[in-house]
Amino acid sequence: MPPTELRRLWRVPLLVLLVALALPTASGCTPEARDAIASRSKTHKRQLETTQLRERAMEYWDALRWGNWQEASTFFLDSNDQKEFLRAHASGGESRAKMDQIEIQYAFVDAETGQSAELRIGWNVVVATQARVDPQVTTQYWLKKHGRWWITSAAGAAEAAKPDEEDGS
Repeated sequence: MPPTELRRLWRVPLLVLLVALALPTASGCTPEARDAIASRSKTHKRQLETTQLRERAMEYWDALRWGNWQEASTFFLDSNDQKEFLRAHASGGESRAKMDQIEIQYAFVDAETGQSAELRIGWNVVVATQARVDPQVTTQYWLKKHGRWWITSAAGAAEAAKPDEEDGS
């Protein structure tokens, strides 16, 4: 191999080595910069959780709007809650009132655990035969378990918000 080709071959690894040695000093993070990155990461994760919660909640409310009680019941984690929901709604018959303009007014995901949330939902009940629109609002509590959001009670959400405690036994 001629000496000029040999020099060309060594230029690339030498250049890579020089860049690699210069990077740690040029891009070294201060503790403040690391804290800022961690904070942005935590904020991004919470925003992602909120988006997933909003999407899941709208799936539930769409099932309610169209009277699909079986599908709506699957948003409850506990099978007893599912049965109670079905008993309360499936036997109601066909109502002349319809839900419209469902809107999540706010979604708050617990900042510490990211495993519990509170939603405020508003909608209109339209009674066409009476030319009446009744605005409605409710607060729902949701719990993240098995990678999905589930409807729960306020007590269930509070329990999920507690940090895990170590057993003394």
